Formats: sequence, C-alpha cells, structure tokens
Amino acid sequence: MKHMKGTEVKIGKHLNKELWKHGIKNPPHHVKVTAARDDKGTVRAELYGNKYEEMTKEDTEKSQKEKKKQQDKKAGEKAEETKKRLPGKNEKEGQENKKDLDEDIKEGEQKIKEELNRLDKQTKNTDTEKTKKE
Repeated sequence: MKHMKGTEVKIGKHLNKELWKHGIKNPPHHVKVTAARDDKGTVRAELYGNKYEEMTKEDTEKSQKEKKKQQDKKAGEKAEETKKRLPGKNEKEGQENKKDLDEDIKEGEQKIKEELNRLDKQTKNTDTEKTKKE
C-alpha cells in the first residue's frame, strides 16, 4: 500500500482467500482491490466488490471455541475406534478383534520382508555392475 502511505495494512477475508487460492507457490498475478485509509494511517484492503468486515474479539473467541469443540469431537471418535479394535468386555469379541489385529500385523510384516528382499537384490545388482566396470 505504498501509494496509500499507510503505516499498517489489513487485508480482508475475501482478498486473503483470493491470494491463497492456488497455494503459496502460485499466487495470482493481478488482483483488483479496493483500499481505504483511516485517520490513524491504517489501510484496509478488500477484494473488489466486497465490503471489508472488521474482526472483533468476540468473533475470534467464538471461532476458537468452535475449533476446540470440533477437535474434542474428533479425539472422542478416534478413542471410540481404538476401543472397538481392542479386546472388548465380551471374550468372543476380544478374540475376534485380536485375530484381526494379528492378521493385519502378519500382512504388514510380509510386505516389509518382500520390500527388503527386493531392495537387497537391487543393491547386489548395482554392486556387481560397479565391479564389472572397474
């Protein structure tokens, strides 16, 4: 806001979303903006056609509380999922869950062993090629 000669610049919600639309590495080349300076030297910029909305402390506190509630709900859901996978009160349920977990572990171990064998073969091949070149 060089032309506005302001000491502080505040960007509006819509302008911020427009700037970040394609991510940090690919910002837009041209953006049409409306800017206004107040008596204190603060410049407020917003995307053309939108009105700048001032954020109040109440708005930020409400949004923080909502985020906290959502995080608590997600944490509760994850805890319930882990309880379902762990042995339950009923022995049959616990045994079934334990069998499922054991099968998953065995499959994972087998995949890891196969990958290690494949990598060992690759390294042996490259070692033999290097010795042949020398």
